Amino acid sequence: QEKPSIIPAPRQLKWKKDFFPIHQCSSIVATQKGLENESGQLKAIVNSLGWDVDIKDKVPDLEKYIEMRVAKIEAAPENKEAYKLEATERSILITGNTAHGIFNGIQTLKQLLRDGSFIDACEITDWPAFSWRGFMIDAGRNFQSISQLKQQIDVMATYKLNIFHFHLTEDIAWRLQSKMYPQLTDAKYMQRNPGEYYSLDEIRELIAYCKEKYITLIPEIDMPGHSAAFTRAMKVDMQSDSGLIICKNIIKELSTELDIEIVHIGGDEVKITNKQYLPEIAKLLKSLNKKVMAWDPGGNLPEGTALQMWTGNTIPKSNYTSIDSRHLYLNHFDPLDGVVATFNHQVCDVARGDENKLGAILCNWPDRRVSKEDDLISMNAVYPVM
Repeated sequence: QEKPSIIPAPRQLKWKKDFFPIHQCSSIVATQKGLENESGQLKAIVNSLGWDVDIKDKVPDLEKYIEMRVAKIEAAPENKEAYKLEATERSILITGNTAHGIFNGIQTLKQLLRDGSFIDACEITDWPAFSWRGFMIDAGRNFQSISQLKQQIDVMATYKLNIFHFHLTEDIAWRLQSKMYPQLTDAKYMQRNPGEYYSLDEIRELIAYCKEKYITLIPEIDMPGHSAAFTRAMKVDMQSDSGLIICKNIIKELSTELDIEIVHIGGDEVKITNKQYLPEIAKLLKSLNKKVMAWDPGGNLPEGTALQMWTGNTIPKSNYTSIDSRHLYLNHFDPLDGVVATFNHQVCDVARGDENKLGAILCNWPDRRVSKEDDLISMNAVYPVM
């Protein structure tokens, strides 16, 4: 087609005459400190096309160049993700309110690089409608390797998704290492992919990998439901007095070992027999300076919990922040259904998010056993829907 497609579509886009020849670009310019991550990523992109560029701290006199700059975007001065991209015959300037904004501009630049040689002259200004744009992976039912997780995180970043929700525990298996309770990841208690779990070091590696791409990793320890693997390993129910003590210790260990801001505690599809269970867990997390997230519908959760809506008739609740996953489940083996339903879904029932209606998370629930791990991506049409 005549012009490249940019996904998601930017708020402001003006095509101009002329082209920027990327194959003649010799320099990436960052005159400000703190853009080393972005400079390095952009250099790697250009190098992957077969062209050599140098990173410089001043604009060259005669050469063609790409410049990055932190400065206020007039159209959205308070949005940390806002950016402006201006491509002319001689240069490309990516301006962001923050380095995160510049990173988003780089993702748009990648899409403008259709043939790897020329970029259409243009002026683009963009910022997100919702602060949360997420993707969830259930590794409890089917384990996925670190390399496949990173592949999906890379694609997330390309389309400016910024929340990675990692569902780590299930009835089938508990996939997160615990130093206090190593029996949780004993192969004999796993009903699928026995012995496969993530060490704390591997989770730290993923958190760091996400941070490079301005993605927040949110671990989910599902409690007190979806916890048959816990019961098999610990010989107690989560809602018992001893089970609650163990769960609190797991939460403390998780919060101490990992650099995380938010912990998802599940809370859905379970009969609540201990009314104090979820409030106690939420209270503990808040005392550890962690934000609490859970499913809606779910158990009895205190006000202030971030609720992730998962059934079609659920609506945002007052005194709770809302994240939308209604009609955003990938487990129907129907790629057309997933793409169309997602395209037509109105996130949190509004056109623009706010401090209470944060955004959406696309959820990959691969319920069935697969013969190879990339089936979890292809059979559920992860990338088309994402």
